Amino acid sequence: MKVTSNSDFILGMMPTRLSNLEEAHRGLDSTNTALVGITKQGQFNILGTFDDPGIYWLFPKIANLLHTDVVFAARLSLAFAAVLAAIMFYYGCKKLCNSIFVLPVTLALFLLNLIKSDVYVFNFAAVALIPFSVAVLQQKSIYKWLIIFCCVFYAAYLNQFRSHAGTVYFIFIVVYSAFYLKPLFKKSQIPFFILIAILISNLHFKYLSEERNTYLEANSNLMVDNQIGHPFWHSTYIGLGFIDNKYGISYDDNVAKNLVEKEHPGVQFCGKVYEACLKEHYFQILKSDFLFIAKVYIYKALWVLILLSLLLNVTTLKLWKYAFQETLFWPFALSIFFASMPAILVMPRINYLNTVIALGLFWFLFLLALEKNQNTIT
Repeated sequence: MKVTSNSDFILGMMPTRLSNLEEAHRGLDSTNTALVGITKQGQFNILGTFDDPGIYWLFPKIANLLHTDVVFAARLSLAFAAVLAAIMFYYGCKKLCNSIFVLPVTLALFLLNLIKSDVYVFNFAAVALIPFSVAVLQQKSIYKWLIIFCCVFYAAYLNQFRSHAGTVYFIFIVVYSAFYLKPLFKKSQIPFFILIAILISNLHFKYLSEERNTYLEANSNLMVDNQIGHPFWHSTYIGLGFIDNKYGISYDDNVAKNLVEKEHPGVQFCGKVYEACLKEHYFQILKSDFLFIAKVYIYKALWVLILLSLLLNVTTLKLWKYAFQETLFWPFALSIFFASMPAILVMPRINYLNTVIALGLFWFLFLLALEKNQNTIT
């Protein structure tokens, strides 16, 4: 999928996402209701049902606040998120690692997220919270738990801006707290904060969705389908096109759409019937050609492992030289495993590998610091 040509090399976004943002802005101006889209032809559209509702809520509000168009507001917001993430990543890594490589690594991640941005900047933002939070937890400041709660709250909202962007932070920080924080009440604080933050963010967007549905039901003929969600089987099915195959599958949305349309004309994209149809086809292939499915996922996993090995390079040997606890092995391993799932299940594109790259480079810095006995994490 390519981005539009208007200054999209930096802070580029998918054309469909840009179009939906413009619809969200028109909808907010006309209805004063978030997540209600209005097309150029004046027709209503449902936004935020399966694709990152946070951007259709916040970016139009920022555009109105700054009296600018929503595309500029979106790019400004993405740039701000990237800058904030780079600052937090640098601060955390410098406190924990104090290596000459911290600055170039931070700059590399920052530039990567400016060039290959879209909503995947929020994945980098979530990873940047990890070294920052671990560094904060090493401090004796009386404000550190307030700062941690703010980080957790931020991560919960990042999940609304990019599906599961903040989850990798939750995995790392929960595993870290279980292994490294003492006494018990400190271990339990972070999971408690996470539950509260997730509850608040989910309730907020549930309220916005209900407000959108109420408006559309009263003012349009649109049928609001509450069964629509983030596409899983759609993405998983076309992800089988990673290697040549006899099934005609390629990494193209239209491949899945055309297949379902033949069996269910006029079906709602990413609705219950749509996803069920692709799930059925996926398992038919799995039963009849397990070797093909296995090869697809093995090849994708190898791509991820090769990338991770390149990021860690010679410091990988330190994973075996030191005890696993010293290397923060389990927090890193489990969070990287989760972060690699989109690349393995769907496609090892640079956007889907953004989180793995950031985590891998943080681990690289951390292992370098161990070699110099600079790290004091206990």
